[in-house]
Amino acid sequence: MKPLYITSLSTFTGKTAVCLALGQRMKASGLKVGYMKPVSIQPWLQHGKILDEDAAFAHRILGLEENPEELSPVIITDQLLERALKGELDHDLMVDIREAYAKLGEGKDVLLMEGGGHMREGTCVGVRSVNVAREFDAPVVVVQRWDQPLFIVDAAMSAKYRYQQVGKDLLLGVVINSVSKTQWAYAHDVVVPFLERNDIPVLGVLPEHRNLSAISVDELIDVLDAELVAGKGKGDALVEEMVVGAMSAQSRCRASAASTTKRSSPAVTALTSSLPRSTPRPSR
Repeated sequence: MKPLYITSLSTFTGKTAVCLALGQRMKASGLKVGYMKPVSIQPWLQHGKILDEDAAFAHRILGLEENPEELSPVIITDQLLERALKGELDHDLMVDIREAYAKLGEGKDVLLMEGGGHMREGTCVGVRSVNVAREFDAPVVVVQRWDQPLFIVDAAMSAKYRYQQVGKDLLLGVVINSVSKTQWAYAHDVVVPFLERNDIPVLGVLPEHRNLSAISVDELIDVLDAELVAGKGKGDALVEEMVVGAMSAQSRCRASAASTTKRSSPAVTALTSSLPRSTPRPSR
């Protein structure tokens, strides 16, 4: 069994999507694929059990046999953090990760290990990202969302330096995600050659698709347990940007009255009419 550690240096880079895309591609090639998220800082309660939301999503998408709560052996809850800060954590959490690694990797060709949102994650409890990768001698792929060129370059070089610091250059390469059309040529012609001249392989450059980070009106209503007061029939429209505002009781009554007469409030009409129609997509 071979491990592959997929991480990032900031949040919302798309590493979970890259991780699962690789997993599906490997499965399509006939490989037996496992998944784990060694350390989570986002406890998620589901059916009375604490688990990681990304791990639960991976469990569903990859069709894994293990229970979702088994996929993330270390979940840093408020209680665990407080014990660590008070010096009351006398258990080596790396032991839990080793045990999960052995179990989840059994009978697998590849074990995908999803890292955290930055390389400092887990430091205070002794399981920071670079140490976990080193523990299992796992090649590392860093997924970074396109931002300012300086940030991309600094992030990639910082990752290489930090993994070299732990005694071995585990960095397999970087994936630059969500590059806009206006920056596409610059990324390919300037940034990629610079990184490769500095011995940092660029494994892929992915274009920006705003629909991938959007949420449908129906999904938004479901997540917020909200009530739609206007704009019915546009539940499959995708919301790419949001404005949070307040509504008085009087305004709420006026909006409801407008809805019952099949008229939408100006604000909602402006929002929903500007959104593209889409076919239903699987919700995360």
